[in-house]
Amino acid sequence: MKKLLNLILSLKGSIATVLLVVLIVSGCQDRTNLTGPSAKSGSADLSRYVSIGNSITAGYQSGALYQSAQVYSYGNLIAQQVNSNYAIPFISDPGLGGRIEVQSFDPATGTLNLTIDNNVGAPINSAYTSSYNNLGVPGAVVYDVLNATSSTTCASYLAGGSANPYFDIILRGRGSQYTQAKGLKPTFVTLWIGNNDVLGFATSGGTSPSTPTDANIFQALYTQLGDSLASIGAKVAVANIPDVTALPYFTTVGPKMAEAIPWAYLISQGAPGMFYQVHGNTSADATFAYADSTALAGGTVLITLW
Repeated sequence: MKKLLNLILSLKGSIATVLLVVLIVSGCQDRTNLTGPSAKSGSADLSRYVSIGNSITAGYQSGALYQSAQVYSYGNLIAQQVNSNYAIPFISDPGLGGRIEVQSFDPATGTLNLTIDNNVGAPINSAYTSSYNNLGVPGAVVYDVLNATSSTTCASYLAGGSANPYFDIILRGRGSQYTQAKGLKPTFVTLWIGNNDVLGFATSGGTSPSTPTDANIFQALYTQLGDSLASIGAKVAVANIPDVTALPYFTTVGPKMAEAIPWAYLISQGAPGMFYQVHGNTSADATFAYADSTALAGGTVLITLW
């Protein structure tokens, strides 16, 4: 465009005038018939789109659920691309759940905002008259999608854990994720569930829950869920479950720590290993355990960073 304008300005008289008029007219063509992306593309119809899952689906970030992060949930990003109405159970900032906030990168420091205890964040649109399109509940496992309707009917609570308030905030006593999704009569559903069936066990160091979901039980529950979703009549996209042990959270602390520690020097100083605080005990008389290089490198001792 710049070169074309320079060419016009270098011409004289009527020729320059004619070229300038043609340029202006062509640049002002009526394009009001152009529209944004359609909610229908090929055989996929996202005009009534619902997403089911856990924290990944909910837009959970930094240990909490809050509006400025929820807007970046993958379901909302998809809905925006196809101009589909997509209701989200928004929580006001700074959110609920104990949001981790970075204070400085140099030196690296952070703070834990215990927003649930302080009741800082709160639901914004809890009076929404229908079910939300984003039904993802942080902490949910496969069992919960079909069965959990509240914080006291979810798998973690039934197994002896604490009540998960996100089930009450997002489901609002209107039924399980599956029941509400079916009630919305969706044309398209995304399902991403299952990683918490092992992730909670792994991140807690095998304490909460004490075992991952049994493989046979998991298969039965997932098959039941798949059959139930198939009966809705909507197109369903299912996301794969990654190998959680491949996450940096698990590959860095033990083996990498074992590689980095100068064991030869420590042994020469009479310190052939390291002591760590046992998970879940933060009292003044906290219990400590011992790990040597073999335990760390082999993964027989898993240390959670906090």
